[in-house]
Amino acid sequence: AQAIWTRGTGLLARAREGRLHKEIPQASGVFCIIPPLLLPMAGFNIQSLLMLCLGLCIGYIVNGNIGGCRCECSPAVSPEPATRESTLFLDDPPPSRSGPLSNGGGSVYKGGGHLGDPDRLIAHTDTVMGRINASIQVMAKSDCGAGLIDAIPLLGMADMAQVDVMLESGTAGGRSTEIMSNFFQGTHVQIVTVDFGSPSKGGQCAQKTKDTHQRLKNFTNIRLVIGDSFKVFPKLIKEFKGKRIGLFIDGPKRMAGVRLCMQSLKASSDVKFCAFHDIRPASPPSCDRGMGAEAYTYMSNWTRSGLRSCCDDNFLSHFNIERCDSCVAIVAGRDTYPLGMRGDF
Repeated sequence: AQAIWTRGTGLLARAREGRLHKEIPQASGVFCIIPPLLLPMAGFNIQSLLMLCLGLCIGYIVNGNIGGCRCECSPAVSPEPATRESTLFLDDPPPSRSGPLSNGGGSVYKGGGHLGDPDRLIAHTDTVMGRINASIQVMAKSDCGAGLIDAIPLLGMADMAQVDVMLESGTAGGRSTEIMSNFFQGTHVQIVTVDFGSPSKGGQCAQKTKDTHQRLKNFTNIRLVIGDSFKVFPKLIKEFKGKRIGLFIDGPKRMAGVRLCMQSLKASSDVKFCAFHDIRPASPPSCDRGMGAEAYTYMSNWTRSGLRSCCDDNFLSHFNIERCDSCVAIVAGRDTYPLGMRGDF
């Protein structure tokens, strides 16, 4: 009886310290059986009564309620696995309101706020809608570049992340470049936009780059660069070391854009987020434009993914946007999730 008493007292102490979880199966079994057996052996004296109380207390702690001391003595929780299936990825944070694939609601690992939360982005964007509207109302429609509606999540995210620099990959007609310039006019924020400038390398819209450079050359907060973003971005990230950097990837498309984002995130924690254009699902057919379905599917299972404006019901209804009329996806940087999350490579 004395040994059981000593064992039980020790278990209670470890339970209070949060160290009992590895002993739960054993503790549950011992204290399901011992107290009833001790009562007749000890002649129902005061110590046996205390032993019974102790057993019930342990049962309550282990199983979550007094009635949890089951006759079959099944453990209250499954034993921890000896090893993880993979050591590459860290455990995922709790999912956001958008469900387990959005992964927007995990805990903040390093200060700076949770940039992966779609609801927070919607709420913040509301506070700057006046500036966003003023930035896009002077813009003409174009068959190349981000749509005017896409400026809503892009500028809302850039402002919420308190960026010092926006790096854009895919200048083309320069519409998103000019919108960002308008939005940040009068602030310290700089926009650097990069494009091949050659249709043979950057696709049809790249042929507009030369005219775009001519049109935007007098914008004081824009730097225009000809080159390969995979080579230029690492240099720019080093140049702006210690600054808060946001990425807008409007080219390359598909998974190449995801690789550019991942390369930049690994290069520096100064990169606070990546925003992608043309991210839509393949279904319904009205959504798919032949470029974004593969990346959309990938981001659906990437822990870093936050808002996908094409299909987030809260976002669409809040800003009165038709499904798939907007196609920006946001991926949070290392301030929100450390490297090694599901989907990182």
